[in-house]
Amino acid sequence: MTMTKIGPKKYRFRIMRDGVAYSKYFNGLESAAKKAHIAFQADVERGVIGQEENMTFNQLAQLVIDHYVKPNLRYQSQLIYLNSLNKHILPVLGTKKIGKIKPLHIQELIQDMHKRGYKRTSLEQIRTCINTCFKHAVRWEFITKNPCQFIQLPKSDSGPREELISAEEINRLIQRFDSEKNLMHKTIFYLGIFCGLRNSEIRALTLDDIDYEKSSIRIDKQQGSYLEDGVVKMGPVPPKTAAGYRTVYAPQFVMDTIKEYVMTSPYVPASKELFFNVRTGRPITKSGLTKWFRYIVRSEGYPPIRFHDLRHIHATLLVHSGVIDKTAAKRLGHSKVSMTKDVYAHNLDSEDKRAVGQIEKYVEKSIKKR
Repeated sequence: MTMTKIGPKKYRFRIMRDGVAYSKYFNGLESAAKKAHIAFQADVERGVIGQEENMTFNQLAQLVIDHYVKPNLRYQSQLIYLNSLNKHILPVLGTKKIGKIKPLHIQELIQDMHKRGYKRTSLEQIRTCINTCFKHAVRWEFITKNPCQFIQLPKSDSGPREELISAEEINRLIQRFDSEKNLMHKTIFYLGIFCGLRNSEIRALTLDDIDYEKSSIRIDKQQGSYLEDGVVKMGPVPPKTAAGYRTVYAPQFVMDTIKEYVMTSPYVPASKELFFNVRTGRPITKSGLTKWFRYIVRSEGYPPIRFHDLRHIHATLLVHSGVIDKTAAKRLGHSKVSMTKDVYAHNLDSEDKRAVGQIEKYVEKSIKKR
């Protein structure tokens, strides 16, 4: 075995074991380097650092998919892992030996994606995927340290967010759907903007989830894809997180609209889905739910908002109505309060203007008193 000084306070260890060369870099004083060199030799000889370090990241990723991702994660989460690996991670790290991958390699991958315009949520998925692979590599004793442990994501934009839609436009949109003759469309719109429900949560609602006496809606499932006997199917699946299980209290006019819709529906399936497509014999699809909303937004001159933005608007209305962050997060099914504040609570310019008006009135009164 050898210890070579390759720079100021920088050393390289090299050890041969069973015809395979293992190396390690060390930064520090010579006395500390000598101790680290001896420890490194002991690890190699004990097999703590062995043949597995020559495994490529491609091989490690496949093991993680086979022994962790597929047995433990639901189908949608599996797709996220596979997409992250195949599209972003393996092209960069795939052929590298896991014992040679350093934190800098991972950090450079993240930084490159950031420069190419990927959002922070995408970067978080990439980091999580890489970290999961290396955590299992440590757990399976392929390597001793996780190089992804201290990887940092680029700072998110902490400045004020652009106004999603003005207060006047929100009022106009509400008035538009207040006169909507199609009760299914009206009910779905109300559930989105006044209750903050997700597209997938709305499509999974059944009659049993509605409590008219308590004016509440139970959320304990969502429409999603899953694997059954090797076949991808669509149907109710559990919420992604524990926070997704919740009871949402609705304004009375929303409950009245739901009741009117149910009472006038020509057909209610045995499965009791609220929003059912009679022609297909299945719950309405994601695209089916949003298609009509997109048409109205475009044809009637509203800002280019998506159906999911009704959830953003609901969060904004909660925050600007004085609802405390924790309550808003619970209502929206967020596991973190910061998500409600940073992602969903967009500015309402009219609120800022009103605040300025209040300041002006205060100053005018103060001047008059002099």
